[in-house]
Amino acid sequence: MKKNIFLFLPFTFLFVLLLMVTAFASSPSIAISSKSNGKNQQLTLNDVSDDCYGLEMTLTTDTKNNKQYENDNGNDIYTTYTQNGSDITLYIVSKNTPLNEQKSIVIGNVMSDDSFTIESASSLKLLDKDFNKTQYDTVRISGKSQSSSSGSHSSSSSKKYDVDISNAIKNGSITVSSDSSRKGETITITVKSQNGYELYSITALDEQDKELKLTEKQNNQYTFVMPSSDVFIKAEFTQTVSQTPPTNTNNSTNNNTSFENIVLPFTDVNAYDWYYNSVKYVYANNMMSGTDTTIFSPNITTTRAMIVTILHRLDGKPAATASNFMDVEQNQYYTNAVAWASANGIVSGYGNGNFGPNDTITREQMAAILYRYAQYKGYDTTQKNNLSNYIDAKDINAYAVEALQWANQVGIITGVTDTTLVPNGSATRAQVSSILMRFCENIAK
Repeated sequence: MKKNIFLFLPFTFLFVLLLMVTAFASSPSIAISSKSNGKNQQLTLNDVSDDCYGLEMTLTTDTKNNKQYENDNGNDIYTTYTQNGSDITLYIVSKNTPLNEQKSIVIGNVMSDDSFTIESASSLKLLDKDFNKTQYDTVRISGKSQSSSSGSHSSSSSKKYDVDISNAIKNGSITVSSDSSRKGETITITVKSQNGYELYSITALDEQDKELKLTEKQNNQYTFVMPSSDVFIKAEFTQTVSQTPPTNTNNSTNNNTSFENIVLPFTDVNAYDWYYNSVKYVYANNMMSGTDTTIFSPNITTTRAMIVTILHRLDGKPAATASNFMDVEQNQYYTNAVAWASANGIVSGYGNGNFGPNDTITREQMAAILYRYAQYKGYDTTQKNNLSNYIDAKDINAYAVEALQWANQVGIITGVTDTTLVPNGSATRAQVSSILMRFCENIAK
């Protein structure tokens, strides 16, 4: 009898193991298809057992490079994202129909100007039609995304290491004092912007994608000390904020410029787009211009500096003493605007001495800045909605609660759906144009 028991045990173990494998396989997994030499990662979520109307998920990548997220699943779907270092969190909400077809959800594309790898996925939250939440701490990845290396390595202390410059730089250029150097030597980077553009960011990375310290010098120059590896340098240039309106000279808060007959020069804004009229409004009233002569980039996120600059212009560009923010340099397009906003209590920064001018603005930050601007102008800010009908109201940071209660009540910032606000989601240029139009027409009368 004892012998029979031991003979039965292996079969029992195999049966239990099979159950474990089956249970594991039932949890969602991500399929990744890497395109454009690792610069575009196409994502699909598989093994989704029930109809899903909302999704939130965090992806950890191997670089801190700026990334963008796009989903072309239709007008019925709202998408946004936030980036924190090497992590990017995606948000998808469907208003009427399930996100998944059978058991798969096409998440969309995560892109960057440089190659990168998605190393892991975590904190997956799926919402059903009644917004009941199912959460998974980790998500399996079937098929790794791939990125390309920018250099080679040698252990020889006398070896010269390469200094490589990104070939994706647009609207400006950078040059280096030497395209190869030994460890400990100083390299000088010289930046040159095209007419109408200025430097947005510049970064030097070693082979491990660790950011090197850059020291700013005069005449648009930066220096760094060469490490014992190749170095990759990248830069972004942004269009200088126009100081003159494209069609009128009205810079007052009451923007009554007729925009119906304005002909937009932007090839990426069409008459059937939901944001068509709001883009015409902000363009006609000199609040927003294009990212290029014929490009508006409606789906690109907006920075904190851009929003403050728009409001500064809306107020007639009054002068103010310099701000005390450590990361706000002189002679930037936003320098005077941040000084004005800080002096009048419209912005206060992060509390660590920094303002974060180039950080992507979130929906709750947008609400807070508009709320303080309205108070500064003496507008009525007493109307409030307690936001109890939004299931993610608990995600609002304390500083922004009153601001979002006001912004939602007066119709400036509405819910993504009837039950979700997505307060920490990013605000695209299209969304910002709509928010600004509603603010000017409904509040700044």
